[in-house]
Amino acid sequence: MIYKIEKFLLFPFFYFPEGKIKNLMRKLILKWVNELPCGMMVNNRDTIIDVGTPYPKKIKPFKDLVGSRGRIFLVEPEPINVRYIMQYIKKENESEID
Repeated sequence: MIYKIEKFLLFPFFYFPEGKIKNLMRKLILKWVNELPCGMMVNNRDTIIDVGTPYPKKIKPFKDLVGSRGRIFLVEPEPINVRYIMQYIKKENESEID
């Protein structure tokens, strides 16, 4: 259910410029739910630090949110997960990920 609401809210959200309108939308949503959807917390050109990234497929949505001028830092302590993430980054040619 939350996923459907998130998709509905994010559609118009991306068309507003960063500023008062987006901040008002964030505050209104936080009155009903405990956390904002990822798409409302991250803006173009932001930096994301993702700690504990067992699923490489989470990288793509983050990359779309930060855009080409944003950065993504992944922190993963498990060597096997690091290997999967590195394979994914090489396969997808993701140069913005450190």
